[in-house]
Amino acid sequence: MDEPRIPLIEALKAAAIAIAVAAVLIVCATRVPRRSHQGAALTAWRQQLADVKPRVVFLGNSMVRAGIDADQFEDLTGVRALKIDQGGSETAYWYLILKNVIVPAAHPPEVVVIFYRDHFLTVPTMRTDGRYLDAIDDVSVGREEVLARFVSIPEAKAVPWTVEVAQLRERVRARSETLIKAWVGRSLGRDRGAPDRAIARVFEEANLAPGVMTKRQLAAEQASDASDFDFPARIDHSFLPSILELAEANHLRLIFVRIKRRRDVAPDVQPPGLPEYIAQLGAYLDRHGIPMIDFTDDPRLVDADFANGDHLNATTGRPRFTAMLAEALGPYL
Repeated sequence: MDEPRIPLIEALKAAAIAIAVAAVLIVCATRVPRRSHQGAALTAWRQQLADVKPRVVFLGNSMVRAGIDADQFEDLTGVRALKIDQGGSETAYWYLILKNVIVPAAHPPEVVVIFYRDHFLTVPTMRTDGRYLDAIDDVSVGREEVLARFVSIPEAKAVPWTVEVAQLRERVRARSETLIKAWVGRSLGRDRGAPDRAIARVFEEANLAPGVMTKRQLAAEQASDASDFDFPARIDHSFLPSILELAEANHLRLIFVRIKRRRDVAPDVQPPGLPEYIAQLGAYLDRHGIPMIDFTDDPRLVDADFANGDHLNATTGRPRFTAMLAEALGPYL
């Protein structure tokens, strides 16, 4: 006997009720004090480092995740590599990974390659609020003195009932999403997993409009004024000196790699002041004996190699950039 189907109107009513209940609980729980989960990600990253024992670590955000194939890199160079690629991360996170994961490792890598975009190496507050703050807390240990100069992480003051409400909020959200998807699938005569598969198809890489994301990304990251490109004024108010000091004190070799953005497929589109900033950054790193590799004007990466925003695609962009990176890093490994 066929399983009875819920009429579409009933499914929509039930979904609306679930959404309303979830919304009330979520709004109420937003006032719950932030629950600290300090150091929550350290064990996993430390274990990966211990398991892989890489000679080189690629440190960055989703650009590293999307754009580099560590296995291909090893095939090309004979050098084992590990990617530490927290999405949305910037210098605050990278400093803490260096301090709390790489430096104390029993078998630290010989080289750490840090991948960056534009002038963000000297913007210490970049990506340090909202959900990014949780990721930073995940790799912190105790009171991080250098971090505290630029970023304020609230102390955890949650009492048991508030913790329970926060956990309930997440459970309600997850359960509501599951029920809504199940009702939609059943009302249309499909299985429970149909909505998830449909969402995946709609938002798969081939269907995205990369130009839209690129414009939004550039608008969100636009320098507020010319002083953002004033390297001499910015350098001492950033995590960069601390990153260099930490590496030098622990005999770690650093290499900085500037990633090519989709914007840079067209010639002469960098914001005014950015080329001079990059030149001064390169000179600063050179005085410290640290190489900087800049792929911004490399013609081998073309628009067709990009997926959404600045991310390289998996079909041509990732293998091409990995090969370029292997070639560029070869003399330093």
